[in-house]
Amino acid sequence: MSEIIMPEVTGRRKVFGLISVLCLIGFLMFCVIGPGSPFQDSENGVSLDVHLALMSGAIVVSILAAIDGTKWVDIEKGIVNSIMTAMQACLILLTVGLLIASWLTGGIVQAMIYYGLAIISPQFFFVTALLLCSIVALATGSSWTTAGTVGVALIGIAGALDIPLAMAAGAIVSGAYFGDKMSPLSDTTNLAPAVSGTTLFDHIKSMFYTTVPSYVLAIVLFLILGFVNHKSGGDASQVEAMRSVLKDAYNINLFLLIPPLVIVLMVVIKMPAIPGLMLAVGLGILCTVLFQGLEGQYGVRTLIEQLHYGYSFNPANLQHADLIQAFLDGGEWNAAIPYPEDTISGLNDLLSRGGFDSMLWTVSLILCAMCFGGSMEASGFLVSLVDSLKFATKNRVSLITTSILTGVATNFLAGDQYISIVITGRMYRPAFKNLKLAPRVQSRVLESGGTLTSPLCPWNTCGATMTSFLGVGSFTYLPFAWFNLLNPLMEIVAAIIGWAMFPDDGSDYPTE
Repeated sequence: MSEIIMPEVTGRRKVFGLISVLCLIGFLMFCVIGPGSPFQDSENGVSLDVHLALMSGAIVVSILAAIDGTKWVDIEKGIVNSIMTAMQACLILLTVGLLIASWLTGGIVQAMIYYGLAIISPQFFFVTALLLCSIVALATGSSWTTAGTVGVALIGIAGALDIPLAMAAGAIVSGAYFGDKMSPLSDTTNLAPAVSGTTLFDHIKSMFYTTVPSYVLAIVLFLILGFVNHKSGGDASQVEAMRSVLKDAYNINLFLLIPPLVIVLMVVIKMPAIPGLMLAVGLGILCTVLFQGLEGQYGVRTLIEQLHYGYSFNPANLQHADLIQAFLDGGEWNAAIPYPEDTISGLNDLLSRGGFDSMLWTVSLILCAMCFGGSMEASGFLVSLVDSLKFATKNRVSLITTSILTGVATNFLAGDQYISIVITGRMYRPAFKNLKLAPRVQSRVLESGGTLTSPLCPWNTCGATMTSFLGVGSFTYLPFAWFNLLNPLMEIVAAIIGWAMFPDDGSDYPTE
């Protein structure tokens, strides 16, 4: 990650920064939530024109920066540096797009859904999703890989069990980011202590004090939600119809569960993320050849197209061709045939996803967000705005509250969790030292305000990625991402009652 330069803070830059933010908010309101806006995109939960809103905001920043005396070459360099911080994320995103498509063509996700439907109870779905995603993310250190593999399967199971996808996505995101936050393999878990000046394991041990209570509370809330939302235990006939369709359309067997286990093994042997994901793509293609019947040149061409454009469930693969033809031609469903039409259409909605091309929308959104964030950094507007909040750092409660709010605001303004952690960490590190709070307290707060709130912003790299993988908009699942919402609040509560406010006695610093 390129180093983020901290420009000089001036009064005029504070004013220009505020103008830039207000303009961006205006553009986004018009495109995303404006009444009667013609640019709504209900499928993604974000307007397609949000790209233009972010780019328009970057143009405003550039104009104001020029008035302030900043040269265009410096603005351009800041934008490029900002994009470079997200480049690895973009490469991973494109690779996971291939992974999802290959696992769908190979029947791997379908096998996870098939067996999951047999063992997961609707009442316990949310807790199961939370715990499963937590374990996978702890093992891999990646919320993205977790959401792109196990998360996709869980969304499919939720659809079959008639569970609201927004609630399901909230549980998936909560579990994925708990595991990401607590895993020593996670990049943000390593970045936060580096910025604050503590060690990795001191940072992780410090997080236990506020993370575990937040997680336990999230488990209780998801358990209650499961019983309240599905008192009847779900529609058993719909579940059996879904499993029957999957069994007829694909060669489902236990061997298809090996690739998810291989991902965990790759983490154990510490294989780099992108090569590991590409190996997983290869396993998906291998499963396609071995189990799903890839034959001849047409089959190879079809596989390549699905890897590029995304996989689509093909009802014609089913044994009951006459039924499918009736669906395609608009014929009426015969009750004597075991497959209702809504089951077929439901599978089409759940399984038609992934692919290299499908991730380009998200990548372009990330690049637009980085243009705005990079121009705000290079111009000094972002740092000047954050500096305006320094007045609210007089005691530990105001300092921790301000740090968390700054992390949230930077996630929305700069569009990237790394920038949020670095800028917030640098700006408030002296304040933590002045109040004699240990660096591991600040690193913990950086994760709560920066890492956990990043998937709640639609144009943040994490929010855009979760939306692409799960098919649910960030603002849609936000009310149910309870761990992500509870943990920042728990940090503020801890500051109020004095819980885990470790003194700065020098024990955090690495020995030379």
